Amino acid sequence: MLPDYNYDTGNPNSGDLTTLPITIPSDNYVLNFWYRYNTEGPGVNWDQRLIQISSDGGSFENVLQLYDDEPDQWLQTTLDLSAYAGQTIQVRFHFASLDNQKNADNEGWFIDDIEIVQESLPNCSDADNTPTGASTINFGQTVSKEICPSGDIDYFKFEGIAGDHIVLDVDTPTNNPIEHLDLYLFLVDSDGESILAKHDDEVLGIKIDPHLGYHLTRSGIYYIRARLWSHPSHGGEDFTYNLSLIKDNTAPQGVFISPTTNSYLQDLQDLPISINANDIESGISHVEFLYHPGDWLATSWQVIGTDQNDIDGWQIKFDATSLPEQKNAALFAKIYDWAGNWIGAGSWDLTLDRTPPVTALIDLEPIQQSTAFQLQWTGSDNLSGIEYHELQSQIGTGGWSTIQPNPSGTDNSTWFVGQSGKQYSFRMRGVDYAGNQESFPQEVETSTNIPDAATICSAPDAWDDSSNDNLPINASVVIVNEPAKIHNLCNPLTNDRLGDEDWVAFNVETGNDYLIESNPLSEVTGTVLEIYAADGTTLITSAQSDMIGEKTSIIWNSDRTGKVYLRVRHLDWNIAGNIVSYELKINKFLLIFFPFIR
Repeated sequence: MLPDYNYDTGNPNSGDLTTLPITIPSDNYVLNFWYRYNTEGPGVNWDQRLIQISSDGGSFENVLQLYDDEPDQWLQTTLDLSAYAGQTIQVRFHFASLDNQKNADNEGWFIDDIEIVQESLPNCSDADNTPTGASTINFGQTVSKEICPSGDIDYFKFEGIAGDHIVLDVDTPTNNPIEHLDLYLFLVDSDGESILAKHDDEVLGIKIDPHLGYHLTRSGIYYIRARLWSHPSHGGEDFTYNLSLIKDNTAPQGVFISPTTNSYLQDLQDLPISINANDIESGISHVEFLYHPGDWLATSWQVIGTDQNDIDGWQIKFDATSLPEQKNAALFAKIYDWAGNWIGAGSWDLTLDRTPPVTALIDLEPIQQSTAFQLQWTGSDNLSGIEYHELQSQIGTGGWSTIQPNPSGTDNSTWFVGQSGKQYSFRMRGVDYAGNQESFPQEVETSTNIPDAATICSAPDAWDDSSNDNLPINASVVIVNEPAKIHNLCNPLTNDRLGDEDWVAFNVETGNDYLIESNPLSEVTGTVLEIYAADGTTLITSAQSDMIGEKTSIIWNSDRTGKVYLRVRHLDWNIAGNIVSYELKINKFLLIFFPFIR
């Protein structure tokens, strides 16, 4: 607005724009014109904009006052002239400031495109255009109305109770929506004029139906005014809408989807923060998101932003790139329904960790004594802790292969089973709970060699060396309660020495308890024990160690008398070597039950 465009004369100001005399030949004639105003306000008692008509040379009478319309917009109004059929009229546009207040701040009233044409108006009218004619609406009720003709205003009234949270919800047809059917809703006090609240779009420019919430502060009559946003430019028989009056004194519900409590904030420019929110009465209006740094004594809550559109869920993007690394941070969501009730939802004990872990493999012995050996490492992380380790192996000068599964962040060792006659190299990295990944070293961290099969299994046990006890028919004989025998798992029947089995036969008696034990003599030994019937194929019972390096034992109450077989094999058939040995004992076992003394 240019500073000289105003109507300030220091006094109340007024002005007229009057047409020449025009004869209205018959009914069905209307006056159309466009206008824009920038005045003190849209109220009926402020700067006034009146359309006046003089008939057959008589005095000018007020026939329409423009008010309650949007300023600074070009709007069109239509005035029915059927009452003046056969008469000669003059139309006068009368503007009056009524006082000298704010006259220097505004431009005035602009009129354009004035025409009088023959036009059929829709046959519609109602009596609720003022508070005195307002229709009654009750809580829990939905009424259907139409804005017809152009410039129509609908008034409703209801009785409210102080303290209630109320919602006015307008819904227009979603199938084949009508252009310009965009309503504006007002909650008006008992005087019929004082506006308590107003609402236009549920989501600005996207969901254009109004959805107004208010907390009543007194008991008594209230009014609702509904009009088009483009009032008085449009209207018609198809400008229909539904108005619902809702009482909602119940808070909504909501929980965090991401991030949840005890999780880790990613160092992202657009970190997604989302919640699941619902309200069964008036619906969710908006969600405000807040952030609190981990230093709770020296800092306070910071507003991140507000989401007013649930088309993609209730969420917001958070720029976490400028935040320092920290623990004990928090996010909070204030979830509001349309009635103004709200509830909070929090995500607590959050960690922002940008620094990857630091790990290092411990050097291996250059030569291994079996096909299995243990990889060991050290590792640390500054904040969130190591979630898991990623290990890679290389055979000779070949490519790197990932070793699965990934060891846990609390592990500091794992077993690796390779092939005889190969050279292996290794590297590793750590991944923390915040998702930070340490880079794999460019160079080998540690290497080792597994000798050929003949070397690692150069000294098979006496039973394999003499009779190859890999089948029941070649089983060695064990006498119950005799001293333990030492075996190793090197299979002389295969070139790679893998898959060795040791079968032994022993005699049992019905009703006796027997303890069969396999004690590992090295960390790479872990066994499976299986007792078979005299036919060498019917399995009676079995047991195995939980992991290599642990003892395996069976306590068995014999249900037969005579010969049975014991089959001993490794947990992993790919592990072999002179040191893959164990001590085998079979003893009659006496179970003693002590009396219970109370």
